[in-house]
Amino acid sequence: MFTWDHNLIIERPRIAPGRRIIVVSDIHGNLTYFKNLLEKTGFCKNDILIIDGDFLEKGAQSLDTLHFVMELCRGGNVYPLCGNCDCWSDVIDNADSTGYRKLLKYMRFSHYGLFYEIFLREGIEVCEDTDMEAA
Repeated sequence: MFTWDHNLIIERPRIAPGRRIIVVSDIHGNLTYFKNLLEKTGFCKNDILIIDGDFLEKGAQSLDTLHFVMELCRGGNVYPLCGNCDCWSDVIDNADSTGYRKLLKYMRFSHYGLFYEIFLREGIEVCEDTDMEAA
């Protein structure tokens, strides 16, 4: 079963007329770019920010980007949507030895991404012999 099969959440935000709506997508773990974009647009608490998926992976700051998006959401005016690069629950929920090998191969190839960064911060070496199930 995949995330989109059972975790669908529909939220209909009430947006007062005249409020500015900013939509951004494909941040891909580039927190510096994202912060600069918000600064350039003058994003503030009176605005609505919709993050239209793919805010993780490919860039070197996925974990920090995730934490930043979570912090932004506390303001009540930010709505992140998961894209195909953000749905890691599917990988974990359906993990088996084949899935773990694929994830390890991805991490070793990319040297970026949410799990890669978590492993590094936890002092877990990402190498051919990494025990993914234990990690």
